Amino acid sequence: MCFALCFLPGIIYACFYVNAWDLHPSPLTLITMIGGTAFFAIISILLSKILKKRTISAIIIDGVNTDYLNHGFYKIRLSFIVLIAYTCIQLLTLLMLYRFITSLTSGSLSEAIFYFRHARVFTNNTIEVPGFLGLLKYFVYSTGYITGYILIHSIVYKYWCYQPLLILNILLSVASDMLFGARTGTFQLLIAMAIEFYIIYGKKSGWKVKINKKILLIAGVAIIALIVGFKDIGNLLGRQSERENGEYLSVYIAAEIKNLDTFIREGNFGSDISTNQTLVNFINLIAAKTGHNEWYHKVDIPFRSINGHTLGNVYTIFYAFMYDGGLVGVLCFTGLMAIICQLVFNKAIQERDNSKIDIWVVIYSYLCCCLIFSFFSNTFYEQVFNYGFLKFIIFWIGLKLIFDKIRINIKFPKLKKIKFAK
Repeated sequence: MCFALCFLPGIIYACFYVNAWDLHPSPLTLITMIGGTAFFAIISILLSKILKKRTISAIIIDGVNTDYLNHGFYKIRLSFIVLIAYTCIQLLTLLMLYRFITSLTSGSLSEAIFYFRHARVFTNNTIEVPGFLGLLKYFVYSTGYITGYILIHSIVYKYWCYQPLLILNILLSVASDMLFGARTGTFQLLIAMAIEFYIIYGKKSGWKVKINKKILLIAGVAIIALIVGFKDIGNLLGRQSERENGEYLSVYIAAEIKNLDTFIREGNFGSDISTNQTLVNFINLIAAKTGHNEWYHKVDIPFRSINGHTLGNVYTIFYAFMYDGGLVGVLCFTGLMAIICQLVFNKAIQERDNSKIDIWVVIYSYLCCCLIFSFFSNTFYEQVFNYGFLKFIIFWIGLKLIFDKIRINIKFPKLKKIKFAK
């Protein structure tokens, strides 16, 4: 469902630029997009039927309904000292990252962010964050998914869990990503929290999810604020643009369809291991580990323009599939993606100890975010078949163990009663 729906806003938005972009998708483009999304849905449904996991209904053990064990009130117990220590690590890391990024140029922070991003994306002068600091950067951002889970859990089950500190942790996670010119990570984290809310609330309510008008209103205001401020956020991160907001957004939401159609009309399909686009990060990792330097390559996503309109270099996820294997590539890579997502989703909705962090929900929220960004680029394969994703999982498991197991309480000395002589 998420995979199909993620293309809908772009399709609607693209309708306003049919004449400006000469947007008339070819039959093969329509077959690729419609067929690809339909194939994903078919594989997901079939796999769901095959697995036959009745995780949504009550679990029966020895004839006893144990559903109440998980739908009852259980809160995640956090140690305040551990949370404070974790927050200090985040703040210290953010300070070190700030010093690193501002040391690149003598200008402002926005100029330093622009310089870093431009060097990494548009030149061969790749700037790397120093070893241990780079690892801390991964740690600080990735843990936003865990603190986001705890925050959502406390909201759904309505208990105190140091929410102000959790919100601060999430904001620090976002800041660690935006400090290097990225906006995608911020949107992914917010979407992940929405997915975590859906699953946690679904389990609590027995999947009888009711539409809460207050939540819808808050979500609607947040989405509108992000859309309105999207360009301004880019300007703060050094991505200056003179285009008006509507056209600026079109490049990120709708231009993918036109760019994909242009590529498909060119008809250059097929790649080898040294030019593969879908698994580029995975191949580069293997090349680095095995010494096959000839396999190392970058993504081939040229910038496009038409009739004086800049369309950027975004093509949807189907660009990589078609680039590597035409329609056969679409079927193979879409099918694999559907299998992975359905298997993890099936794990995520299973009932477990509700007083513990459910790592499968966190993993699925990340996968689903990558899936939703399929309208934009090959986010799923670039971010999942990647060493960075393995680091995330290790950090998530580590934090789960720390938050679930460590209990450090502050005991204040009791004051003795003072007896006065009569």
